[in-house]
Amino acid sequence: PALQLVKELVLTRGFVGSSQPTATRYLPSSQVSAVRAAQTSQQLQAAVGESFKVVVPLLSTYQPATNISGGTLMVDGGGLNGPDLKIHFDVYGDATLRNQLELAATFERLVAALVAVPPTGPVQDEQVRDVLSRALELFYYWVNLTPLTRGSSACGYGAIYAAVLSTGHVIHSRVPRNKQLDFEAFFSLSPTQFSSRISSWLSDIRPASESLRAWTTHGESSENTVEVSVDATGAVTNTASEVLRVDEVLDSVAKMLFVLSHLNDYSPSPFFDV
Repeated sequence: PALQLVKELVLTRGFVGSSQPTATRYLPSSQVSAVRAAQTSQQLQAAVGESFKVVVPLLSTYQPATNISGGTLMVDGGGLNGPDLKIHFDVYGDATLRNQLELAATFERLVAALVAVPPTGPVQDEQVRDVLSRALELFYYWVNLTPLTRGSSACGYGAIYAAVLSTGHVIHSRVPRNKQLDFEAFFSLSPTQFSSRISSWLSDIRPASESLRAWTTHGESSENTVEVSVDATGAVTNTASEVLRVDEVLDSVAKMLFVLSHLNDYSPSPFFDV
């Protein structure tokens, strides 16, 4: 969706071109059809007539009905295959406080959804889905309002997984090959648009007890392998004869799963195979 979004922003919100780097301009009507017809960044730069940049407007939930600045998309220069499409995030200076307020409000909504989940007893599917929805909202703003590094996105993936795990459930879905949640977020104008694009990727959510039953060994056995089983009452037993309640291990598991998935070939959930 990146090129389509750039074209939409050029036509609806204007652009900043290399010839006038401090002014937002709009194209004359004679160039509009060429922009709409562009299928590559090279064609788009030719249609605009110069290198340029646009800013992605993110719909704010902290101040409803207003927009905040997301990533800056740049169609710039002449690479081996024509102009490059680049992305830059302004997360410092005047943007710092604004970003913190947006993230804090989003985090509070996630916490409220988690508090609504009963600590004991059955958890309703709609409660799990509400937590996932709030976790995706947090992810959306997190990756759009923090530095563009692998560490930022990795923390976002971990937050989604940990939030769902806190309800006693595990994401078993696999993100499609050559897809990444963060790049879908970069090119979405709101958390709702983002969620609608990737919701099918996270459709397989199961009780954590089912995962723990299947989580025994991986590959060849070794003396350091701990086998885990879950009885009918939900108690977890390992080979050291320690018995724990499922809800007592969830916090530790949430903290460790992300680390384990990157240290070993074994990923506890297909969700991490990205």
